[in-house]
Amino acid sequence: MNADKYLVERSTDGILYSVIGSVTALNNNQKNNYSFIDLQPAAGLNYYRLKMLDRDAAFRYSPVRRINFNNTGDDITVYPNPVVDGKLFIASSASAERALLFDAAGRNVKSYKLNGSYNTLDVSSMAKGTYQLKIFTANSFYTQRIIIQ
Repeated sequence: MNADKYLVERSTDGILYSVIGSVTALNNNQKNNYSFIDLQPAAGLNYYRLKMLDRDAAFRYSPVRRINFNNTGDDITVYPNPVVDGKLFIASSASAERALLFDAAGRNVKSYKLNGSYNTLDVSSMAKGTYQLKIFTANSFYTQRIIIQ
C-alpha cells in the first residue's frame, strides 16, 4: 500500500543496469497486474529487474530475469510460475504459433493459438495443479512444467 512506482531496469552484462521505463503503483486492496514491453532489447542476453520504490523513498529489487534475444535460436520465457491470477505470459525470441496444455496424466486439456513474440494465456478456467505447457514456433518447440494455484 505504500508503493510509489516500479522502475524497469535492463542490463546486458547482469551487473550494470539502466532504467528503461516505469509503471505507477495503483495502491489498492486488489491484486494488481502490471506490464511493460521493452521495445528495443539488445541482441543476445538481456537481464531485467524491477526497482520497487515506496513513497518514503525506500526500495527493494525483484529477482533478476534473463531473456535471450538471439535470433539463432528460439528462446522462450514463461512467467509467472506458479500462476496465481489466471494469466500466464509467454515471451519468445521467435514468433510463437501455438501452445498445448497437458494435465499430470499427459492428457491435452487445452490448446491455444499464439501470435508473435508476446502472448498471454488465460488459464483461469483450469483446476489448480501441475501441468506441462508445450509451445511451438516455426523452428522448434519448448516444454515447461507450470503450477496453477
